[in-house]
Amino acid sequence: MQFNIQTFRSSGLVEGGARPSLFEVIFPFVGTLNVLEPPLTSNSNNKERISFLCTAASLPAFRVDAIPVYYFGRPIYFNGERTFEPWVITILNDEDWDLRNFFEAWSNKINSLIGNIAETSDPRNYKAEHVLVKQYGKDGSLIRGYNFYGMWPSIVGDIALGWDQGNRIETFDCRMVFDFFEPAIGSGGTDTEQTAPVIYDTGHETDTTGLQSRVG
Repeated sequence: MQFNIQTFRSSGLVEGGARPSLFEVIFPFVGTLNVLEPPLTSNSNNKERISFLCTAASLPAFRVDAIPVYYFGRPIYFNGERTFEPWVITILNDEDWDLRNFFEAWSNKINSLIGNIAETSDPRNYKAEHVLVKQYGKDGSLIRGYNFYGMWPSIVGDIALGWDQGNRIETFDCRMVFDFFEPAIGSGGTDTEQTAPVIYDTGHETDTTGLQSRVG
């Protein structure tokens, strides 16, 4: 294809491109953690603060592992199981330490620092449902989102200290594991196009009933 910048201008990023800085993370009520001070409930100020102070996240990757089967040394690949990589967020730390305290307490309820025990064996009391990462358009409209289910922190990261760390604000990472996610659009509803059952096309021109089907 001959290079033509006008073709790219008219057919490339026709909407001007999605921007990675236009995002927001929303945490809902988390099990029994509403007893914490400060709590993280549906009307808590900390719920809003997470959306303000979570400065880095990601839109999740889709992954299906491959199973290699060898024939005379040559591998062919069959689809394996779907797996989900941990999700990492970066949070600004304020001098009230509210959000740091919350994630530390959340982790401590799963397995206590001293006693090596779980406060509850019921996953509903420590897993967060409907954690949402939102992607906004340049006009402020909500253009994409992903809902996470069964999420909890496996690692509450360190906070780096140093005499040479002037003119910056402390941050820490949280490595979150979860059971599954689903694409969402609008205010958090399911993206029915991606979650609808898939119709498998066999590639045959005609089936046994004589109905026409697409050629694969």
